[in-house]
Amino acid sequence: MTNRDRIYFPRKYKQFNKALSDHDIKTLGLDNLSNLDLFKLAVAYGLDDPTDFDGAKEGLFLLKDLKTTYDQTLLNIVKLGTALNNDEIDEYCNLELNYDEAERCACTGFGKLKELVESNSDEELLIKKMFLELETIYFTNVKL
Repeated sequence: MTNRDRIYFPRKYKQFNKALSDHDIKTLGLDNLSNLDLFKLAVAYGLDDPTDFDGAKEGLFLLKDLKTTYDQTLLNIVKLGTALNNDEIDEYCNLELNYDEAERCACTGFGKLKELVESNSDEELLIKKMFLELETIYFTNVKL
């Protein structure tokens, strides 16, 4: 059980998150993502290099918004993948540790997404780069 009621993200990305809905990348659907979905995307982009918050943070969504078992499970096992042996598994099943790690991954991921979106005005190239990065993440972290 955890005492927290929300997931946080770096305040410095607040304007970027808001701007995504205004950005002309509608074929990707980024303009229609919920805060939870955007957070999951940012976590995926930051899995390989989680970083601590620098500066202020802000609530992104409430934990009660994790309505599906799928969403709850994704956030509850983020840190589990870093366990080096079976002795660490119980420690890494701690919800608070997993939420902290998900926030750290998202901190990196929001930065990567912001850089990717802002440096690619060509939507087709942006789509290709995003899918290539997501495919790399998948093969690195999921596919055995």
